[in-house]
Amino acid sequence: MNYHILRPLKVWGINLNLNRSGRSYLNKMIIGFSIFIVGLLISVAIITPISKSIHKNLMKTYLSNVFEEPPKEMIDGEYYKVYDLDVLSKNDFFYIYNEKGDIVYRKDSWLMPNISLKEIELIPYENNKPIVNQDDYIEFDSNNYIYIDLDYYENLVNVSSDYYILDYDLNIIETNVNSSMDMFTEKELKLIQGDYLEQWYVSKMYFDSKDGESLIAVIFRDYSMESSIGSDKRGYEFIRWILLILLFLIATPIYILTLYKNVKEPLNKLDEAIKGVADENGIDLISYEGPKEFQSVFNDFNDMALKLEKSKKETKKQQIINRRIIANVSHDLKTPLTVIKGYSSALLDNKTDSDKQREYYLKINEKTQIMTEMVTELNDYSRLNHPEFKMNRKRIDILDYFRVYFDIKSKEIEFFGYNLSVEIPNGELFCKIDEKYFERIFENIINNTFKHTPKGTGIFFRVTSDGGNVLIEIGDDGPGIPVEYEDHIFKPFTTNDEARGTGGGMGMAIAKMIVEYHHGSIGLKKGKENELIYEIKLPKDAS
Repeated sequence: MNYHILRPLKVWGINLNLNRSGRSYLNKMIIGFSIFIVGLLISVAIITPISKSIHKNLMKTYLSNVFEEPPKEMIDGEYYKVYDLDVLSKNDFFYIYNEKGDIVYRKDSWLMPNISLKEIELIPYENNKPIVNQDDYIEFDSNNYIYIDLDYYENLVNVSSDYYILDYDLNIIETNVNSSMDMFTEKELKLIQGDYLEQWYVSKMYFDSKDGESLIAVIFRDYSMESSIGSDKRGYEFIRWILLILLFLIATPIYILTLYKNVKEPLNKLDEAIKGVADENGIDLISYEGPKEFQSVFNDFNDMALKLEKSKKETKKQQIINRRIIANVSHDLKTPLTVIKGYSSALLDNKTDSDKQREYYLKINEKTQIMTEMVTELNDYSRLNHPEFKMNRKRIDILDYFRVYFDIKSKEIEFFGYNLSVEIPNGELFCKIDEKYFERIFENIINNTFKHTPKGTGIFFRVTSDGGNVLIEIGDDGPGIPVEYEDHIFKPFTTNDEARGTGGGMGMAIAKMIVEYHHGSIGLKKGKENELIYEIKLPKDAS
């Protein structure tokens, strides 16, 4: 088993956690605060360089307080003078051991460290003090381990590292240190890290006295708070969390105020817009850029406002049409009723001969037919405009439908003195239509030809296929209509003879409505000379 993988995995694991990014709270207001916390954690990546810089300055203090070589006072045995040097503070002290492990000097009699020569061997050297990194609960192969890394620096540059991987009985699983030890005691484990009683940082220095005696100086330094930050490699993480907490305390009220503003501003806009609609002051669309949720609300409001505006316009348009219906129907019914009344009065007075009576009866019948046609058109138009109106569309072969229709209709067309040309291709083309209403389209168009063109006029019909549509052309080679009337022919009450409307002017408007109920379109197409061609497009049904 190679435990070297533990260290890079641990380091990369930390880096991956720090670089894991979250979505902006603007995109998810519902979980905004949770995302805000994630954002703060991500900011560790920004805080890390700052905390490392602070940590480096503290490390300088820790690493700079060192005897590069035994001071002359120590070699001369004038140990009390060593305390006047800048390397030691008033709380630091040292002991001098000989090769046998006897203490030959101590600062105070009441301070008596319990350290054997074997344990002294574990203490780091004064001029090579480690920066310690210890990670507990390192999981590998379903087991937990302790990973201890001792990094040795020179001018803040890592020059070497020792590591130990231990189980929780402190047995040495793996190490790069050349040692015969196979386990540690708790005390020994602390000593290799330069820690004595979790109060002092301890280091050692070998030197010879002026008399040639080999001695060992064991130096105890008390760094208080600095020790937990400056000498521990994890110290920058401690600093980082302090900075992160400060950032959290600063950012939280800013976030709350920003969130309040982001919520209040769009709500105020929405409130003003709703009041505008309620007051009927006109509909103003809302322009807003912000959180998607609010953009969605404003888009829905704008859609609703546009539909409401469209509904208002359609209502006004329908009101105008209704008034026109009443005015036109009143006007158009008045004339035939007047004629009927006049002729019926003459017949009732018995002042006409038999020939005149027949003429009057024919006139009365003619006007009655006109009135019947007007009422029928008005009834159909009203039915098609009803919001609950539905057509009974069925899938049929449209080519077969036209073959049957014109086989019957051709006799009527010829009877009235008109010529018919029909082009229907072989094969099948399927569409969904309501046969009853669909027939009305062609009845209205052909009746227009009967009323507004002379006998002998040619009526033509052809069907083709274009992609997903069925193209239907029907028209005549009569006198056509003036260009200025082309835009009005499908509008209600187009009764001008030159516009070739039918009856009360509702025929082509009804035809257009029926085509649109079939999800198709109808319009005029340019033909030869005065040809009047209606082009109808219907979607195919491929099911």
